[in-house]
Amino acid sequence: MPVVYRVKGPDGPEERFITRNRACRKLQLTLSDFKRVCILKGVYPQVPSRPYAGTRTAYYLRQDITCLERDPLLAQIRARRTQERKARRREARAELLEARLIRARMPVVTLDHVILERYPTFEAALSDLDDALSLVCFYAALSTGAAGSAEASAVSAAMIRNCQRLAREWDAFVAGTGALVRAFVSTRGYYYQAVVRGVRITWLAPHALHVELPATVDAGVLRSFAEFHQALLGFVLFRLYRTLLGGFDYPPHFGAGPDGEGAGDHVLPVVRHLRAHIAEARIDVAEVLGRIPDERAGDPLRTKPFAGQRHLVSREVPRSPLELVLLSGGADVVPFAENAAYSTTAGAESAGAAGPVTHCIVDRPPQHVLRILGAVPGRVYVQPQWCFDSLNWATPLPPAEYAPGQLLPPHVSPFAADTDIDGGYVPDRVTELDALAGRNRGEGGEGEEKEGGEREEKEERREREAVAGAALSAAGAALRGESAEGVAEALASALRAARTESIRAELGKAAPESPSESESSDIHERFLYAETPAERAARRLSDADRLRASLLSRKKARIYERLVEENAALAARRTALEARRDALRQRLDEERAKIACNVVFVATDTPGAGVADADAAH
Repeated sequence: MPVVYRVKGPDGPEERFITRNRACRKLQLTLSDFKRVCILKGVYPQVPSRPYAGTRTAYYLRQDITCLERDPLLAQIRARRTQERKARRREARAELLEARLIRARMPVVTLDHVILERYPTFEAALSDLDDALSLVCFYAALSTGAAGSAEASAVSAAMIRNCQRLAREWDAFVAGTGALVRAFVSTRGYYYQAVVRGVRITWLAPHALHVELPATVDAGVLRSFAEFHQALLGFVLFRLYRTLLGGFDYPPHFGAGPDGEGAGDHVLPVVRHLRAHIAEARIDVAEVLGRIPDERAGDPLRTKPFAGQRHLVSREVPRSPLELVLLSGGADVVPFAENAAYSTTAGAESAGAAGPVTHCIVDRPPQHVLRILGAVPGRVYVQPQWCFDSLNWATPLPPAEYAPGQLLPPHVSPFAADTDIDGGYVPDRVTELDALAGRNRGEGGEGEEKEGGEREEKEERREREAVAGAALSAAGAALRGESAEGVAEALASALRAARTESIRAELGKAAPESPSESESSDIHERFLYAETPAERAARRLSDADRLRASLLSRKKARIYERLVEENAALAARRTALEARRDALRQRLDEERAKIACNVVFVATDTPGAGVADADAAH
C-alpha cells in the first residue's frame, strides 16, 4: 500500500484565502499602501465559505497576493517610501535644501502596465469608463482652495486641474463628434450617455456649486481611485484623438487667444477645430462611434436635432452643460465674448458670416426678456429644458411649451426605459413625446393609419382644450368683480370640470355601458374598504391558478409566492405613480388658474398692460 505524505502548509479555506494583516506582512506594506495597491491592481476582498479567522476581518485570494509580490508597482512604492524617509530625516536636521532636492527627485509611480493588464482591448477600457468619468467630473467640480485645507492629503491643486483638463477634453470629443445621445437634469447633477465604438458610456457631472469632501468619506481610498481613473481616462482620450480622429493634436488647446477668443467658453473653440479637422480628413464619424439603434429615437448617431441652428446661451443659464448638449446635437453656439453683441436687436441685424441667431436659451421672466434682450424677429426664445428634451427624443420639439414664463412640462428621464421598476407605468409625457418624435421623423409602415388616428386624437384634444378655454373665459368674465383668490378657485374648478368631462367622454367612447351595468347600483361592495395590492392580486387569480399553486412543491411554492409579491409591489408602485400624476395635474391646474387670474385682473385695471402681459404669458 503506497504511503501518501501530506505536504506541510495551510489546509481548507486557509489554503485559498489569506487575511489582510497577513497579506500586509507578506508584501511588507503598510495598510494604506496595501489599500492603494489593491485599488490600482483591481484586487478586492473575498468572502470565504468558512471564515477561519472570524468574520471581522477581510480576506483576499492567496493567488492574488502571490501575483502582487512580483509586480513592479511595489518596487516603485518602496523606492518612493525610502526617498520620503530620507527627506524627512533631512528636514529634521534643518537641511531644507537637500530635503527639497530629494523630493524633486522622487520616483513617479507609473500605471502604464496596470492599464494594459486590466484592459487588454480598447473596448474593455470604454466599457469600464462610467465610474472613471463620474469621479473625474466630481474632482473637477472641487475648488482649488480645498488643497490648502485639512483635505490636502487627499486633494491637491494639481489633481483638481488635471481632472478639469480631462473632463473638458472628454466633453470636447463628445460634442465634436456628436456622440451624446441622452442627457437628464436631476438634483444630483447632469446624467449623460454617449456612444463610442458601440459602447454606451453613462456618467454623472455635478452642478457648478461649492463641493466639499464629507468627513465620513475615506479620502485616501478616494484619492487612489482618482489616481487610477485619471490614468485610464488619459489613455482613452489619447487613443480617441490621435488614432480614431486621424492624428488630431492631443492634448487640445483650450486657452484664450490673443484677441480673447475662447474666454468663458467650455469646449466651443476645440469643437470648431475638431469639426474642421473631421471635414478636412473625411473621417467617418459613424464608424468611429459605432451604431446602436435606440428604441425611442432610431439611430441617434445619424440624427442631429439642432442641425442648422445657431443658439445664444444667455448669461443666467449654466453654459457648460448647454454647450455640450447643443454642440453634440449639431448646433452652433455663439461664443461667450459675443453674447452682448448678439443679445440686442442691433447686434442681431448686423450678424456676421456665421449667420443670425435662430434660438435664444433664457431662464428669466418674459417681461425681463422683452425689456432687456428685446424681441428680435425670427428668433425663438426657449427655456433650457427644451434642449435636453429635444436631444433625448432626437427631434426639435415644439417651442411653445418651453417659452419664457410658461409652466414647463415634466422633464421625464430617458433612462427609465432601461429598467422596469415602475410596474410598466408609462408617463403621459413619454407617450406624447414618442408621438411627436415619430411624426417629425415621418415613420412609415403603419403611417397612414397611425396619422389618421393621431389626427383624430389631435382634433379631440383641440375640442377639449376649447371646452376648457371656454370654461375659463366664462368663469373669469362672471367673477371679474370678486377677489383674486375666488377667481383662481373658480378657474381651477373649471379646469377640473373640463378634464372630468373629457375623461367621461373618452370612457363612454372606449367602453360603452351595458344595460345590465346601467341598471345596477352605482355602489359596489369592493368600494367600501381599501383593498391591498396582495388582495387584489389574489382576487385576480382564477380557480385553475389556485389549484396549480396548491400542487407545487414547497420550494417552488415559495418562489411562486415571491413572484406574486413582486408583482403586487410593482402594481402598488404604479398606483402610487398614477396618484402622484393626478396630484401634479391638479397643482398645475391651480398654477394655470393663478396665471389666468393675474391676466384677467391686469386687463380689468389697465387694458393696455393686460394685453402686454397676456402676450408675454403666451
